[in-house]
Amino acid sequence: MEKAIILISVILLIGVAFVGCNTDPPRPPAYDMPKIVLDYSVQLERPNETVIFIHGVEDVMYDRLVLEIDNETVMNKTNAFSIEYKTNRTSFFLNTRVYRDEDMYNFNATIETFHNDEVLYRFTLTHLDGTEENIRPQNLPFVRRMNKMEEST
Repeated sequence: MEKAIILISVILLIGVAFVGCNTDPPRPPAYDMPKIVLDYSVQLERPNETVIFIHGVEDVMYDRLVLEIDNETVMNKTNAFSIEYKTNRTSFFLNTRVYRDEDMYNFNATIETFHNDEVLYRFTLTHLDGTEENIRPQNLPFVRRMNKMEEST
């Protein structure tokens, strides 16, 4: 009888240990919130390029990703993980929108780039409210989570 109780206890313990292996691990907070990354690269082929990445904190499939430069759509992807765009413009208005399920995220700012090696700032971002952010070369890549848009009632 004692052997049966010990055997049942061992089977139960092993079963409980394996139950956790069959479930997905919990997601971190805001795992599906997209972020924007701005970077600068000096290359021989296309010098002084600004690279714009939009992707999730985790591997997340978005319903739609839209990137506009100076009010012109330059990228529009559906059912995608990310977008990457490169530009040589020195000043441009950047507007992005990312859709997932019922949520919409955005980021927009006017971006001025500085390309010579003696610059104090690589980017100056002017947000819609007029605030400015000066990004130093040593602080690249510039990374920000996008804003979740609230539904207007």
